[in-house]
Amino acid sequence: MRNLGPEAAKAHARRVSSGFYDRFLSGSAILDIGYRGTTPNADAITEAAIGIDLDYPGYDGRQLPFADGSQDAVFASHVLEHITDYRNALSDWYRIVRIGGFIIICVPHHYIYERRPTLPSLWNPDHKRTYTPQTLLAEIAVALPENSYRIRHLAENDEGVDYTLRPDQTPGEGSYEIEIVLERVSIAAYTELLRRGIRMEHHLAELHNEMIDGLMACVAGDLPLATLDRLVSRFRTFPPWFRVTEALRGLDTKELDVIKIVNGLLRHVDVDEVWYLSMNSDVAAALEQGSLQSAAEHWRQRGYFEDRVPCW
Repeated sequence: MRNLGPEAAKAHARRVSSGFYDRFLSGSAILDIGYRGTTPNADAITEAAIGIDLDYPGYDGRQLPFADGSQDAVFASHVLEHITDYRNALSDWYRIVRIGGFIIICVPHHYIYERRPTLPSLWNPDHKRTYTPQTLLAEIAVALPENSYRIRHLAENDEGVDYTLRPDQTPGEGSYEIEIVLERVSIAAYTELLRRGIRMEHHLAELHNEMIDGLMACVAGDLPLATLDRLVSRFRTFPPWFRVTEALRGLDTKELDVIKIVNGLLRHVDVDEVWYLSMNSDVAAALEQGSLQSAAEHWRQRGYFEDRVPCW
């Protein structure tokens, strides 16, 4: 049997029986980061794996001395919580893993291991952060390129945990970790388009918030309507009606007065008529029958107040 570090040893039998090793750690080029832990003579996670600690030749503690895309897997068990610059660590692990390779990360679970609101840890004062699945995923999302990996496995391992122990008592011999496996994938060509779209959505949301504030100020008589009119005219968009009604809720304002103001502003909003007709068959039919002059006319007079989107 391999002489694994304490946390890797706890999970060894489970990983064998579940096929974890066969699925994620069967390659011939594997790095086991921080493999020794508290076991000076520990073995790396598999026979093929190379154990990496700070004394590994050519390793400066920030960039591993391995070529981009050269590894089948990187295994890091109870290491990330000790690293101050987690972004650099995750980014470097990602760098050296090939497309189709895996990054396996295990960290102590905040609610099972620490069991207290904040650091410092009672059980390991070197811990820089505590983790839940949500906070671990958040660090990964910040550190790695968008749309560049897939989550192939995520588990909260608590075999043998004694939940009757008080927070001031040691966690015991059970498992208390979050285990995640990421597969590196090729970044699709459309990813940059999605990034721009997301940035535009954020920008549009901020702009709509500003317009709603302006509308409320107009209704209260604190802002000339011409000022809001110029803003809508400049950007050719306006907040959805449901957002406006949410903002009006609880205010002593007649909805008809607001509708009158909004009606005057909608003339500035661009409407993608082809898209609008493709999404609204009733409007397309009315246009074909001649009861409508244009899809834009329908949206400005009725569709907007029915929360139909003009495709900004």
